[in-house]
Amino acid sequence: MGLFVLRNTANSKNEGITSPKSSATYTITSDTPSGGFVALSSSRNENNYLEWSISTIYGFGFTFYMMNSTEYSTYIALAAPSRTRGNFAYTALLSDQEASASGIFYPPYSDTWYFVVTNHYTGFACSVDFFTTWNDDFFTIEEPTNSRFWEVNTSHYINWTWGGDFANVDIDLYHDGNFLRNIATNAQNNGSYFWRIPADISLFDDLYQVNISNTDFKGTWAINDPYFEITEKRSINVTRPSTSNSWETDTSEYINWTSTGFISNVMIELYNNDAFVMEITPNTLNDGDYLWAIPSGLGGSDQYQIKITDVSDPSVYNFSEYFEIFSFTITITNPDASSSWETDSSEYINWTSTGPISNVMIELYNNDVFVMEITPNTLNDGDYLWAIPSGLDGSDQYQIKITDVSDPSVYNFSEYFEIFSFTITITNPDASSSWETDTSEYINWTSTGPISNVMIELYNNDVFVMEITPNTVNDGEYFWTIPSGLDGSDHYQIKITDVSDPTIYDFSEYFEIFSFTITITNPDASSSWETGASQYINWTSTGIISNVMIELYNNDTFVMEITPSTVNDGEYFWTIPSGLGESDQYQIKITDVSDPTIYNFSEYFKIMRPSSAEPPLILGYNLYILIGIIGVFSFILGKKRILK
Repeated sequence: MGLFVLRNTANSKNEGITSPKSSATYTITSDTPSGGFVALSSSRNENNYLEWSISTIYGFGFTFYMMNSTEYSTYIALAAPSRTRGNFAYTALLSDQEASASGIFYPPYSDTWYFVVTNHYTGFACSVDFFTTWNDDFFTIEEPTNSRFWEVNTSHYINWTWGGDFANVDIDLYHDGNFLRNIATNAQNNGSYFWRIPADISLFDDLYQVNISNTDFKGTWAINDPYFEITEKRSINVTRPSTSNSWETDTSEYINWTSTGFISNVMIELYNNDAFVMEITPNTLNDGDYLWAIPSGLGGSDQYQIKITDVSDPSVYNFSEYFEIFSFTITITNPDASSSWETDSSEYINWTSTGPISNVMIELYNNDVFVMEITPNTLNDGDYLWAIPSGLDGSDQYQIKITDVSDPSVYNFSEYFEIFSFTITITNPDASSSWETDTSEYINWTSTGPISNVMIELYNNDVFVMEITPNTVNDGEYFWTIPSGLDGSDHYQIKITDVSDPTIYDFSEYFEIFSFTITITNPDASSSWETGASQYINWTSTGIISNVMIELYNNDTFVMEITPSTVNDGEYFWTIPSGLGESDQYQIKITDVSDPTIYNFSEYFKIMRPSSAEPPLILGYNLYILIGIIGVFSFILGKKRILK
């Protein structure tokens, strides 16, 4: 603070000195034509500045001055009436016509400086408010700090705050307290400067400092205390692997790289064909090498790359050259799931491999079970022409297996695929089938190979019986109405034939066709049975017939019921009645008790009387004789009564 001096020109002898104040209200009186003044003094230099603010309370006629010590001595030595507006090197700050003013005064050199307020009014006491503060010039550098790592050919803000009224600054770069180079001269003092670090800067890594100074007075300056770093531009260069490298899975290899700039840690990744494959490590020390255990699951390729990235800045990275990763692998490409190969034809087996495999063995599997060795040893050239044998069963579960001859642990199976031949297999009827005439049954079959249409035939005892259909779509089934005229037999077979190739066919198992039939086997045309004797009546039947009725006919006329119901066991022991007349036109009729439409007549046969027996009474004829005898006897009795 300064020293305030209050002078009253009405009584110069009593002009006195006030206590120092930075702000106050003073009343200055004057007698015509003299005037009084108030002065504030302080010793300052170029590194100081004065902030001031003044306003009159009453009236005009004040003038405000900044005076150096010499000017002030001259001014105060003047007689009171002579203290008028002076002509000083630092001219009036406020004229008579201004009621208020403010500003900053910057001393051009070191001296005792006086802030003077003079009242030019005559006969009036005027009051004035003023505020003054002397401050020191200063700089405070805020950026860079000690955590900064700046790279050459990059741009950064140098930031500062300051006190003082000066328009321009000089900015310099120091290293460890020693001037290194100028950054900017006469730069605008606005608190910030955007600096692009030149490529030719001397690099020491750390211990850098920025110095900022007042362009007009070098005594005002500041240098950042914490050191910061300037480094080369950050970069990474992967040196291994390169195009000459061929790395095998399940082994370990060193990844090597160099870097510039400050990079603490790196991330390492694997790419193939420019596509991300896996993260090798998310974070490892940037020490230039990493031992990588190459996993076994990687596919063979010569388009792999290693990418190394600065963990703290993903924009800083580098890719290696393309290189190869391989393993001993075999991959079968043909056949695949869409393949359908025919027996008695030739097809190419194709495969690819990685690693030095000289020769391979090729085998055939079906339903995951070994079937045959196709070749024990062939050159690993990627193809083999295979003549598919005719004896193979049709199946869509075949696989090709290819094995490294020198290492059986290296092999591959193909996808499941089909091997077929032109075959027909009848699945219905089979040996358990028993089909009835006058009914309908499904004939079913399967086939392999492109068979469009089939013919279906019926055989019995291996002899052709009939054509069921000459041509039907090969859709696996046919609905057959079994004709009624077929003989019952358990040696029937269905034959199905490829219409376009009669050599492709199949027979079903033997099966039965039956109907509800009765066939009398005894008596027959040679039979001659005597009355009073007993004979076996024999028959066979088909179908489910539980009981039968047996009757006797003569000359196609019913004679008698032998039995109304007997078990259908194929025989009946019959005692021939003695009253039957002789005839060779007898027949036995046997009928299904539950279905009278099912019956059979025997052949005509003979029934006769025994040679020693009396002639049998003839039914009907004896009746006539009896009637005749009765009539004659009645006539005689009647005649006798008349004579009496």
